[in-house]
Amino acid sequence: VLFRSIYYIALGGNTGQQTDTHPTIWQVTVAPLLVTISSSVIASQFVRSLTTDHTKCGSSDSANFPLYVYISDPTFKSGANGGNVASNLGYDINFWSNSVATAPLSWEIDYYDPVNGVLFAWVLLPTLSHSANVVIYVTYGNPGITTFQSVGHVWPAGSFDILGIFHFRGAAASAFGSLITDSSQFQQNLSNSSATTTDAGFIDGAAVFNGSSAYLHSSNYTLATLTVSCWVKPSSSASKYAVWTGFDLSGNGVMLAINGSNWEFWFISSDSTFGIAVSTGTVQVGVWQQVVGVLSPSGGFARIYVNDVAGTDASYRSEERRVGK
Repeated sequence: VLFRSIYYIALGGNTGQQTDTHPTIWQVTVAPLLVTISSSVIASQFVRSLTTDHTKCGSSDSANFPLYVYISDPTFKSGANGGNVASNLGYDINFWSNSVATAPLSWEIDYYDPVNGVLFAWVLLPTLSHSANVVIYVTYGNPGITTFQSVGHVWPAGSFDILGIFHFRGAAASAFGSLITDSSQFQQNLSNSSATTTDAGFIDGAAVFNGSSAYLHSSNYTLATLTVSCWVKPSSSASKYAVWTGFDLSGNGVMLAINGSNWEFWFISSDSTFGIAVSTGTVQVGVWQQVVGVLSPSGGFARIYVNDVAGTDASYRSEERRVGK
């Protein structure tokens, strides 16, 4: 199984609204290089504008929104490969809220390919408008920048209440993190038990598990209202295979699993109450699928989405305990 990008999000008042877990659906386009000389080059840097499409931004504004930026452009190759980026690691690729590059934003480079000029980055927008396009700016090409310059975390506490972000980066992105790195403000990195990484992930890297001895783990888990979102590429559809689990010391927990041809999201309580949300679509072997589990203990339900399609909510019941049978 290849596993890519877990997002833990406590939804608070938005419990069960799966759209809160999809920061990638707002597309970003790269505008042409600014035409006037005074604004196309600033302090030996090139400047490009990036514009959001407000028609894909829901029905209300979003505060502190992590925007996913994808750029594939020859000018974003490194200088050694015929482009204009100074650093082979992309350190001089910086994001700003104004065209003169005096108001920095917070960003995180997920992946940078200096040979082909490909960039994946997360940029924190103070406000993502649903009624007007938002324009931000990216600068690059300053040879004097040799370290990562972001002014803060892309995943702050706030409206999304993000508890952990794991990109499972491949070797090519080791300058910005590794297989175990937590990109959230908590920086609670995972521990590795024989899991490996590959560059052939959905975006960049992915974690590779064997279903038994190879896994990643952390001791920092408390059962709460949450959403777990991930990209998974199964190598087979097993009778039952746990893709992600989380249990507290009292035995309460959740499990995102493959069960034959179905995806399932389990809620399990220490008092033997449990529920299983089942996908409407089937497990696709060898295909990347986005799987989302939503848990609301107070609301009494668990919910699952596969590629944005909702499954059947969990049906709760109390099980008796037996000894000897």
